[in-house]
Amino acid sequence: MVRLRQLFEEAAGSGCLAMAGLVPDGGMALAGAGLILAFRSRFKDADQRALEAALNGVVRRAREELVLFYRPGGEEWEQILEENDARRVVMEHLRFALPARQRIVETGFDIEVLTAETVARLAESAGAGADVSNPESRAGVIARAHVRALLTALEAERGFLAALSPGLTLEIARDVKAMREDLRALADQVSADRQVPVETLRTIARRFDRSLRGEWTRDDLIDFLQDKAEEYRELTKSIERGRNVSPEITRLRDQAKARLDAGELEVARGLLRQAREAQTRLREEQEAQAARARAEEAELLTEEGQAAALALDYAAAGDLYLQAVQLTGRDDAQAAAAQAADAAGSLVDGAERLGDAQGLEAAAALFEASLALRPKDAAAQDWAGVQNDLGIVLRVLGAWRGDDALMARSAQAFAAALTVYTRDAAPVEWAMTLTNQGGMFQALGKRRGDEAMLQRAVDAYEAALTVRTHEAAPDDWAMTQNNLGAVLRALGERRGDEALLERAIGAHEAALAVRSGAGRPASLAMAQTNLANALWTLGLQRRDGALLERAIAAHEAALTVRTREAAPADWAMTQINLGSVLVMLGLWREDEALIERAVVAFEGALAVRRRETAPADWALAQSNLGGALNTLGERRGDEAMLERAVAALEAAQTVRTREAAPMEWAMTQNNLGNALQALGAGRRDPALLERAIAAIDTAAEALDAAGHAAYAATARSNRERAVAMLEWVRTPAP
Repeated sequence: MVRLRQLFEEAAGSGCLAMAGLVPDGGMALAGAGLILAFRSRFKDADQRALEAALNGVVRRAREELVLFYRPGGEEWEQILEENDARRVVMEHLRFALPARQRIVETGFDIEVLTAETVARLAESAGAGADVSNPESRAGVIARAHVRALLTALEAERGFLAALSPGLTLEIARDVKAMREDLRALADQVSADRQVPVETLRTIARRFDRSLRGEWTRDDLIDFLQDKAEEYRELTKSIERGRNVSPEITRLRDQAKARLDAGELEVARGLLRQAREAQTRLREEQEAQAARARAEEAELLTEEGQAAALALDYAAAGDLYLQAVQLTGRDDAQAAAAQAADAAGSLVDGAERLGDAQGLEAAAALFEASLALRPKDAAAQDWAGVQNDLGIVLRVLGAWRGDDALMARSAQAFAAALTVYTRDAAPVEWAMTLTNQGGMFQALGKRRGDEAMLQRAVDAYEAALTVRTHEAAPDDWAMTQNNLGAVLRALGERRGDEALLERAIGAHEAALAVRSGAGRPASLAMAQTNLANALWTLGLQRRDGALLERAIAAHEAALTVRTREAAPADWAMTQINLGSVLVMLGLWREDEALIERAVVAFEGALAVRRRETAPADWALAQSNLGGALNTLGERRGDEAMLERAVAALEAAQTVRTREAAPMEWAMTQNNLGNALQALGAGRRDPALLERAIAAIDTAAEALDAAGHAAYAATARSNRERAVAMLEWVRTPAP
């Protein structure tokens, strides 16, 4: 803009322009822009020679500029100019370089900008060369240098503007003035029609005038100003609606409205900017206050949750903790993720000890919330730790409820953790997670009677023991040995393999040797319980009463730690296991007192383990209670006791269904058949005996299908007794 004004002033000083009073407020620069644009079509024939002479001067200057610009190839540039019509080249480039008044005004004759635009337009013409617009190509480099030199020469050529006639200059100036006056009149008209302050529209009209936007009709201008009037009305309505935000912002908005009405648009913009910045500060302060309030509320929710946990209401505590995490997560997802994991961890121990399934569900929900708030790629190690903890909780819940879906989710969680906890990158965590995964395989394999799954548990434990050595980590080694012994016992029981059972006993005794000196009574009690189970299983295989006595002693030792008050869930499970040993030893020794002790143990377990919270344990206790009552009732001829046995076994079958737990269902079905047989014989009731035969038949069929030949043979033997008893009952008395 400044360069154009200088050109115009120099042309006026040469005597060609005598219009200083016609174009005020920068009109000289505007008129200069108009002159440069209009010379192509409006110069008189008499000026043609002067114009061509001026153009020749531009060409001469361009040659000089090109030689300076591209000194190593100066001769090449001379050849290019000699081979083309110099005047035509200049005229064409000027036509491309000066396409519209708007660009001249906006760029202020910025040679770099105009050069780029000119080259872009040259690239579109047929004779410009295919790659002229590519700044990396040789043609592009030449074109840019060529155009820049021509434009520089044009700017410096004073005679070019002087060649234009004074009459043409005055005509252009009058056109500019008339357009400005017409715009002002139109602004006044629209102001009156639309009830918009006149100064606002006059300011807009002046800005439009300066932009010199091509040839608009009068109707176009009216439409334009009317649109601006509507924009003003919408803006002022918005300002009025926002008056009650704050005193400071209201004041700034009022001032902005007054400046708009006065036509001071930039001042109004500045005031609205100040209002917006004030609103931003206000919002940030409010958000900070809200964040502090949320943090305080989250803290109170956590404290209420801690109080609920103190009162042993772990499910309620978990719900409160989750609400606290959700509040924290609105401001700090990472802190909320850690908060959720910590809260879940605080629930697990107490809920598991009490057998509180709802409490464990609450813990699982918190672990999952933590994972959602902190993705794997944000903190892989923490993420893997939470996956491991989630897997443990789901495994326990799945075992309690006999729920394969929970077990599958547990397996997914452990597998996810192991994508981060690799043996090379994190051997300690890898071994820990592998041990936990082995526990899941063990529980699922035992429930399904699946040897392949049990073998996967063995493989997992043995792999973990390559890191958890006795020397490096004696406590972890003992725990993993204990787990290994438990799964070896399950495999040995299934296969009738005494060698596996002896390995199991050895693993448990090795674990006890460490646990006894570790000062950890809970771990010692677990090892005692697992040793007792292995001794019980081997004792059954060998019909060895001494092994069963050792099993009873180990269970009773565990119960000195696993009390009903301190660890009710563990106490109940140990009571179930103890009762099973007492029943078998009582049968072998024909000692009803031992069987009565077993009934007390099973009933105690049922007082703690409810169907709603721990259906699998509840069903096990019911099944074992039914077997013990059946033994006593049959020996004593006590029909009431036999009825209780049938009821207990039928109750167990509501959980131990053929679909969900086929092996357990079959064993319970066989025991139910025995109880029905005893009751039918006592009452001489053919219907009960027929029910007994049907139950035993289905049990034998399922046991055969599962590969339990020994158990199936026992069931068929029971069937023979039942059939014989039915024939006896149906035989008429002599």
